[in-house]
Amino acid sequence: MLLRKSLLVIILFCTLVPTVNADWARAFVVYAGNTYEITNEKVDADNIGKIIGQVTSYSDKEGTYSGNFSNVYPVGTKYYMLKGIELGEAIAVKTKDGYIRCNFVGKYEGEFMDTGKLIAFLFVAILFIIRWYNIREKKRLKANGGK
Repeated sequence: MLLRKSLLVIILFCTLVPTVNADWARAFVVYAGNTYEITNEKVDADNIGKIIGQVTSYSDKEGTYSGNFSNVYPVGTKYYMLKGIELGEAIAVKTKDGYIRCNFVGKYEGEFMDTGKLIAFLFVAILFIIRWYNIREKKRLKANGGK
């Protein structure tokens, strides 16, 4: 009975926590928590700087994902700096047809919570359940005369 109530409390709490879905209205890549919209603008190889990362997760289905993610390019697609352009403005990706510019559009809103926050949430939930159980047991023992 107690276990069922505890699980119900956790399930209800989890359903009340807001979730975030990615904006799939555009083709994009995510690098270092930032979203870059893929353009049709080709970049000359002379304007390409150093490699800064690569796609680590790919999906063409809407959802929430983490890491260097793309809804267009496969895992392994390389990200590059553009010479003379800040990361807060644009990056480039290497495709089979050359380099394509990707313009910064803002922070990636697809990630729900990081691992540290998830562990902290679970820890607090477990402490809540233990405390609730202890209070309930004390009341039960008091009602039964300590037996």
